[in-house]
Order: sequence, then structure tokens, then C-alpha cells
Amino acid sequence: MPQLVKVRMRKPLRVFNFISNDLPLGRGDKCVVKTNRGLEYGQCVLPPEECTKEVEMKYQNVIVRKASHHDETTSAQIKDDERRARRMCIEKIKEREMDMKLVECEYSFDRKKIIFYFTAEERVDFRD
Repeated sequence: MPQLVKVRMRKPLRVFNFISNDLPLGRGDKCVVKTNRGLEYGQCVLPPEECTKEVEMKYQNVIVRKASHHDETTSAQIKDDERRARRMCIEKIKEREMDMKLVECEYSFDRKKIIFYFTAEERVDFRD
């Protein structure tokens, strides 16, 4: 029977509902989930609850697996990579005298995507 699990995501630091198919998860367990952004890393905030097929159909996001030691190592490495990418981006912003402020830098768990969040008073031209 499908289960509904509340998972706190690494970024953004919010809780989302995920569907699990009888994975042995408990409160505080780390897990790898699939979202529309790809694979992500999260933490269960409540134990899974059985749900109906109707509830299951409402949620597209699913839990792929309970996090392994390798997944936890990958998560730590991603945090280091994000710090390096953030420093490099700030250097490039200063070098090019761009009128913007970097807010956050985020890798997806599968490392297929990196997103830079920024603010600016006006449109920023990245063509250079």
C-alpha cells in the first residue's frame, strides 16, 4: 500500500509530501527523492502514513531510496562544491562589475544542474 511521507528538503528548507512504497523509513531518516528538478536529498520529519490511491495520485514526487553512506558522503561533497561555486561566482560578479547580489548557489543531488539565485535592481545582461 502506498504511504505518504513528509520530507524536509535540503534546499529549499521546506517540508514536502512524497509517496513511498513500503520503504522502512522513520523520523529523522535521510532519503533520496525524485522531484521535477531531479534527484534530491532530504530528511523524513514524520513516519510514513498509509494513504489511499486518491491521495497518491495528488503527489508526483516519490521517495527513491533510504540514503546510504555513499549518499551522505555525496551530500557533504555537494555542500563543499556549492561553497566553491559561490566563491567563484562572487569573484566573477566583482571582476565584471555586475550590478547584482548572489543569494544562493544550489547543486541538484545528481549534480546534473547548478542553480545560482541572485537579486538585482534591473535586468542583468549575462552575454559577456
